[in-house]
Amino acid sequence: MATFPTAWLLSKKTSNANLGSLKEMVVVELRVQAYLNLQELRQITWDAAASSPYICLSCPITALVSDEFNRTLLTNLTLKCYVLDVRLERLQMSRLTQLIKQELTKRNLLSPALISGLLADYAPAGQAPREAAQ
Repeated sequence: MATFPTAWLLSKKTSNANLGSLKEMVVVELRVQAYLNLQELRQITWDAAASSPYICLSCPITALVSDEFNRTLLTNLTLKCYVLDVRLERLQMSRLTQLIKQELTKRNLLSPALISGLLADYAPAGQAPREAAQ
């Protein structure tokens, strides 16, 4: 345990990692089918971030894409942006996830068959996957 006298803290220069700024980076990660158009996917995510009332538009918005194989080929989408206040971080994450999923569903880019197939392969600890139980 470390303790600092209050008088010492008030008389010396102190700093933190973000220099007192309330801006906070928000990272939203989504996994979607690998066959989706990457330019369209990046545009959807960028538009969702840019339209948010919590976003700090003077900071960069970045959409990163990578692939992974986990029972099927998936594309990992990582969206990074900044909020105006650290207290808005969770609201921003929730809003972005909701907006992106709504737009993908509206454009028929999410495959319910694939999603239900992926979910059926996963089972809670101690239970067999659905296809093994049938």
